[in-house]
Amino acid sequence: MYVYGYGVPEQVIDACVKRMKEKPFQAYEIAGIAHELGSKINAAVLPNHIAPRIADRLIQKMRREKKIKMVAFPKWQWVNR
Repeated sequence: MYVYGYGVPEQVIDACVKRMKEKPFQAYEIAGIAHELGSKINAAVLPNHIAPRIADRLIQKMRREKKIKMVAFPKWQWVNR
């Protein structure tokens, strides 16, 4: 996945999806995981302002694939376990 021209490492995407599957979540929680893991890998690879967009893109993708649903605004939940 590319966000603002930056390649997002697979381990960041995998960690975010794993968190989505665990329990209901909000976008900021997924962004936090992306930011934390991205900065551990290399701050130059994944700048801070990219994390919220990664969360947004993953939520959009999973919603289109009908893998998540909104439980109560703004919480999402994984339904395809």
